Amino acid sequence: GNFTPAPELSGGPTVSGVTTKITTISWATDRKGDSKVQYGSSPGTYFSSEPSNSTQATDHEIDLENLTPGTTYYYKVKWTDEDGNTGISEEKTFTTEPAPVVKDVSVLSVGLDSVILKFSSTGASKVKVYYGETTGFGGIKVTSTSTAETTYTVQIDDLKDGQKYYYKINLLDSEDDEYEGTILDFATLPRPKISSIKVQQFKNASNPTILFS
Repeated sequence: GNFTPAPELSGGPTVSGVTTKITTISWATDRKGDSKVQYGSSPGTYFSSEPSNSTQATDHEIDLENLTPGTTYYYKVKWTDEDGNTGISEEKTFTTEPAPVVKDVSVLSVGLDSVILKFSSTGASKVKVYYGETTGFGGIKVTSTSTAETTYTVQIDDLKDGQKYYYKINLLDSEDDEYEGTILDFATLPRPKISSIKVQQFKNASNPTILFS
């Protein structure tokens, strides 16, 4: 005969591998069924699409992707056996990791052809410093970072003296998604220059005399 009740939940659901935009939801049932997850950003209100897997199994796992960083999601897991009986869990929540943050950006020192930038970042696995003579940039310096809040210094060399430069600090999360930073600027120091050179000879001096100015 056919089953009339749905398979019962025997484990979970649990959430693992939460990042800024991805997470995995797992659960188990006492009989085989397919796998679905309904989720949304408000209690009891879910998105129209339900990530699913049609394979009949007792161990279920669904990946949720393209999530929003730093957001709490509400979800239920669902399963349907081969006879069309559907089970559904109670509503649970998970929160994605916040987007990486950069703060306290400053120019630590500036020279004729180099600059040292200082900043603190949180939640970033990598930092890209873009720089150039225009807001189109052209130069880039990449630095690996810790996801914990840490202060860093980045030195940029081979610059022109007496030149205004634009720069921005972009952060990358664990999924290598890049977050745009604010465009800032600095100016390198000008090199010393000699101009208006004059040579004057003094006449009727006891010794030959020339004045340079």
